[in-house]
Amino acid sequence: MIIAVNLLHRSVVLTEPDDFERFSAVVVGAGTADAVAGVLRQARVGGLHADGTHVVVQPDALRRLAGAAVTPEWEEGLTAMVAYAADKGWVEDDGGLLAHIERRG
Repeated sequence: MIIAVNLLHRSVVLTEPDDFERFSAVVVGAGTADAVAGVLRQARVGGLHADGTHVVVQPDALRRLAGAAVTPEWEEGLTAMVAYAADKGWVEDDGGLLAHIERRG
């Protein structure tokens, strides 16, 4: 799963919603950390982690962004992904998942 944050269009979309093997946030466009955080808040997806290198995404936001891809099998995949992330320390106390930020353009 990739959280695609477009700073130019101020939009967030979920690409590869059925790929539970990886989870990252791709930020497209030039902008500050505050700009990234603002787009995430506006899209009701989550926010920027205090370390500045991760975004925090709530599972409900993933469901909303995945739209028609959400099936019982998709939910099973998400549950397994969250469990794996929790074992690695990549889940916040409030359930938010950490996604490493990759910058592009």
